[in-house]
Amino acid sequence: MNTNRESTEVMSGEAKMRKRIINIALLLAVVALMVFLAFHVKIKRPVQEVAVLKTIGMTCGSCAGKIEKALMRLPGTAGVEVDVEGGGCWLAINQHLQSLKHLLQQLTMKGSGAG
Repeated sequence: MNTNRESTEVMSGEAKMRKRIINIALLLAVVALMVFLAFHVKIKRPVQEVAVLKTIGMTCGSCAGKIEKALMRLPGTAGVEVDVEGGGCWLAINQHLQSLKHLLQQLTMKGSGAG
């Protein structure tokens, strides 16, 4: 009978170990998910203003890409949408930009006039 009792205690020990391994695996999965989300989920900055600009002479997607990159580099810019066909540019601003003149200079430097 001692063997049955010892066998039950061993099984109980094995069950505890199995449960502990499952708990550790779940904990590691949750931590891995949190790390993944921390690096891949971006919290969007709040938009305070939207500027709509008319562009002149923008004829291709390359022009639009250059304008978008130049505007996204400006501090305070939350987002940019450039429409080649419509000749317009929408700029989402989350902080007060230095000046509209500075913004227009950035566009002009990239080869497109704006007004």
